Amino acid sequence: MTRFTRRAIVAAAGAAGLAVAVAGIGPVMASQRPAISGKAGGPVRLTPLAVPRTSARVPAILKGRAGTWQCYAQDGFRALANLLWLNPELGYAGADYGMLRATGGSIGGPLQQFTLCHNSLGYWVFFNDDNNDLVWAQINRATTDQRYGMLTASTTEPSTAWQKFNIFCAKPDGNMVFQSQANNDYVSTEIGYSGGLYAMLRARATAIGPWEQYISTEILC
Repeated sequence: MTRFTRRAIVAAAGAAGLAVAVAGIGPVMASQRPAISGKAGGPVRLTPLAVPRTSARVPAILKGRAGTWQCYAQDGFRALANLLWLNPELGYAGADYGMLRATGGSIGGPLQQFTLCHNSLGYWVFFNDDNNDLVWAQINRATTDQRYGMLTASTTEPSTAWQKFNIFCAKPDGNMVFQSQANNDYVSTEIGYSGGLYAMLRARATAIGPWEQYISTEILC
């Protein structure tokens, strides 16, 4: 059993369903939320994900944009909420095309792999390595809509806040936390949903719990 799997199982068993206190958000951008208090099994401290010292391939859709890009090599991510791999639903149609869900039992190829890139102007973007589309948060819905903030890998336009994210390391466990710059909400895995929406990812949370944490296979947080 890998270090990631063991850590994830222990964390999920000890904290399932509980809100996790964010004891101290480190040096972050002014647009981000302040520290959040909550009742939980222990404090979690958020620190910004380190920018890679040397960049992997910068995708063509990012070249020529303002700022300097630094990218990690392609990576797979599991949701701490259910320990399944993230993948986009490329068989879905309309606004649901590319919906990110934590439903993969294994990494079968580029469908479950993503590339994270940091821009020197202060944001991250990430895209799926299967369809090469950027992930964005669909906040163009009513907040009561069950698809509000839905993440889809379905755009090639990286220049609006909808495609921009802050990425944190949740200490001490080292899981990753994604925050949309479009609404300042954290990305959650909706394991309370069912059917074709089960475990979809949405930018809608104001507190950090197991549903808001993700495990990287390659990036050390």
